Amino acid sequence: MAGCTETLLPFRLPLDLPGSARSAVVRALVDGEAKVAAIDLLSGAGAEALIDGSYQGAPVELSAFTYDQTLDYVGLKPGLLTFEERGDKLWAPRGSFDRIATPEAPGSWAPRNSADSPLDGFSTTLVRGCTPYHRQLVELDAPASGTQIRTVIPLQGDRVAIITRDAHVHVISFTRETAQLSTRTIRPPPVDLKGATVGPDDRIWAELSLPRGGGLQLVVETSTGGFRSAARRDSTTLGTVGLYLLSLRPDDPHRLYAMTAAGGLLSYDEARDRWTKLLEPLRTETEVYCFEKNDEVSPNYFCGGTYFEGSDILALDPAGRGSVRHITTDSTTISSTLLDDPPAAVVTAVGRTQLGLTVVRGNTIHTSLQYYEAGRWQRWKSLIPTLRMYGIDSAGFERLVMVGIRGAILEYFGDKPCTDVIPPVTPYVLGKLVRTEHALVMTYGDRYEVANKIPVFIYWIDR
Repeated sequence: MAGCTETLLPFRLPLDLPGSARSAVVRALVDGEAKVAAIDLLSGAGAEALIDGSYQGAPVELSAFTYDQTLDYVGLKPGLLTFEERGDKLWAPRGSFDRIATPEAPGSWAPRNSADSPLDGFSTTLVRGCTPYHRQLVELDAPASGTQIRTVIPLQGDRVAIITRDAHVHVISFTRETAQLSTRTIRPPPVDLKGATVGPDDRIWAELSLPRGGGLQLVVETSTGGFRSAARRDSTTLGTVGLYLLSLRPDDPHRLYAMTAAGGLLSYDEARDRWTKLLEPLRTETEVYCFEKNDEVSPNYFCGGTYFEGSDILALDPAGRGSVRHITTDSTTISSTLLDDPPAAVVTAVGRTQLGLTVVRGNTIHTSLQYYEAGRWQRWKSLIPTLRMYGIDSAGFERLVMVGIRGAILEYFGDKPCTDVIPPVTPYVLGKLVRTEHALVMTYGDRYEVANKIPVFIYWIDR
């Protein structure tokens, strides 16, 4: 019998990995040949590299590492990956799975129970480069009183609240295609808002300077959308000084913590309508500058000040005990202070980045980055001398992003600066930077208050 050939069934590689993974590194053992590919699970890009025309019908053994992030985020390009004598180990995966598949019996993915995986010994050279930002611009109308921004607060999901000095609260909810804006007014003009925050229940808390020397007043949004005045502070609760309102904790949305410029710490109990002084001011001077970062890894409020000892960072215990200590990462007191680099410098930003707990410290000429490791502060890098940075965060695997004077954004991948640095947007502004679930949001206020728009730049870091 002549001309008899075997027709193999078409093979469809089963990549229905469990969970909500967005990307994967998959190893396929096909007819004794191992191939490894990076695959975009949303588009399927990269999967074609695993199976080619040489398939002869034997079972295909599959192993996979899955990631919640996209391939861009973890530093890989879709397609076949090659073994290298030298390279970077694959980023730690979220899940590890195995599967044996044939055209007749595709099987299903099973979590790997053993300690070792065929992918554990795989190394490849990761793609290194700047974040492929997808930029959106949202413009807010600014009233005649100007565009001075008091604070920018990240809310749950991809939402931010932008609060201006004239007591407007702009909440932006955004996707990659659209942005929805809602605006609430705390008090009609004229009004001078000194500080504000938005709680986990979306209620606004604000401190206002009352007209004609009326002092300061805390107001709290009610369930009906109005605002009620809180109990007035007196001399025992530092009633004559302004407050920095710290972010409310999700587990206690009715208790506000606030700090004075000199380092005093207060709390306000909404249920009892009562103020309590937790900490006396550390100094009598009011020049002390304090900012806040509610750190997710170590749940403390981190504040830095111009004239705190050694220009140090303070960690404030949010449970109400009011203890002040140096930076902590494991609930233990750390005696190490910031390096005196550069001399006579002040802390301008603090955040948790790919370096760990990181501070930006500078004077009018030089700026340096320091990170906390092994019980002490380490020097990482000196920045562009004339570019003072006022916000810091991480934008993905090994990526560190800062925003500074004039609204410029500076990004590092590893220890190398990106060449595609987002340039300053205007010579008259100080940038503000916050991180949402999938994006970095940068905005600024015109210090001379002549603009009629507030630009809000959304830089998607998870595409």
